[in-house]
Amino acid sequence: MPAVIVLILGWFTKYLIFKALLYLGVGIGSYVIIQMFFDKFINAGLAQIGGLPQDLVYLIGIAHIDHAISIVISAMSIRALIVSMRTMVAKL
Repeated sequence: MPAVIVLILGWFTKYLIFKALLYLGVGIGSYVIIQMFFDKFINAGLAQIGGLPQDLVYLIGIAHIDHAISIVISAMSIRALIVSMRTMVAKL
C-alpha cells in the first residue's frame, strides 16, 4: 500500500513541477516580448523629445513628465504580465 501512495505522489509532483515550470517559462517569455515592444516605443518617444525646442524640453524636465510616462509604461507592462499569467493558470 505505501508503495502505491509513493508512486502516485511521485507522479503527481513530477506532473505539477513540469506544468509549473512550463507556465512560468511561457509567462517570462511573454513578459520579455512585451517589454521589448515597450522599449522600442520608449526609445522612439525619447527620440521625438530630442527634436523639440529647448524651452519645451526644459519644461518637460521640470514637470517630470518622463517619470510619469515611465510609471504608466511600467504599470501597463505589469498588467500584461498578470493577464498572461492568469491565462496560463486558468489553463492549468
